[in-house]
Amino acid sequence: AVVSTQSTGVFLNRMRLASGVLKEHGLCGLIETISPGVIPGYYLNDPRKTLQQVEDITCDNIFFQFDVFHLNSLGETDGQVKELFDKNMQLIRHVQVAQTPSRNEVNAEGGVDYEQIFEHFVSRKYHGFVGLEYKPSCDPFSKKTLSFLSKF
Repeated sequence: AVVSTQSTGVFLNRMRLASGVLKEHGLCGLIETISPGVIPGYYLNDPRKTLQQVEDITCDNIFFQFDVFHLNSLGETDGQVKELFDKNMQLIRHVQVAQTPSRNEVNAEGGVDYEQIFEHFVSRKYHGFVGLEYKPSCDPFSKKTLSFLSKF
């Protein structure tokens, strides 16, 4: 979808207004890149564009939700995910994870080496939130998944 400069301006201004409301309550806002395979035509379907929008909003309580599932779905390799994380840590307050391509638990077979990704986050001393947004391929509270996550 082609978005006009005017539409982008409206988006930025609305986010600045939202920032003020959120700030009154001690909250922050998150903006996320979503891959076209999940929501076709979604405005922010490129992580670099989304990060630029977060910077252009220029509010100290609006951040980027770093969704590894969507990044990998867009073709970002594990190395590119780590590089994007490193370059933009100051804009990230929440990491979201699920295995590609089926959005299963992080230790399921798939396109992302989450052991490597989590080790990278730890090595960079990331202390923000990590959300698990996945469809269990087995028991959602399996010891196998929880034991994998407990390493980090």
